[in-house]
Amino acid sequence: MSIYEIRSFTEQVDRLLSTERMVSFLASAFGLIATILASIGLYGVLSMAVARWLKEIGIRIALGAESASVIRLVLGEIAMPILGGMVVGVLAAWIPACRATRVNPLDVLRYD
Repeated sequence: MSIYEIRSFTEQVDRLLSTERMVSFLASAFGLIATILASIGLYGVLSMAVARWLKEIGIRIALGAESASVIRLVLGEIAMPILGGMVVGVLAAWIPACRATRVNPLDVLRYD
C-alpha cells in the first residue's frame, strides 16, 4: 500500500458507512415527508366532516352542549382511523422485530 492511501481507522469507517448513512437519512426524510402528507390528508378529511356537521354542532351548542362534548364528538369520529393506523403500523413493525430476535449471531458474523 502506498503511503498516500494510508488513512486513520475513523476515516476508513466513515468512508465505509457513508452510503448506509445516506440511505438511512433519505429513508428518514421520506418517512417524515410521508407523515406530514398523511397528517395534512387527515386534517382535510376531518375538516370536511366537521363542515358537514356544522348545523348539528350549532344545534347542540344552542341547546346547551358544552364545548368539551363537541370536542369529544369530533375526536370520537377520528379515533377509529387513527387506532386502525396504529394497529397496522404495529403489525408492520412486529414481524421484522420478531425475525430480528431469531437471528443466529454466528451466522451474522460469518458474512464479514
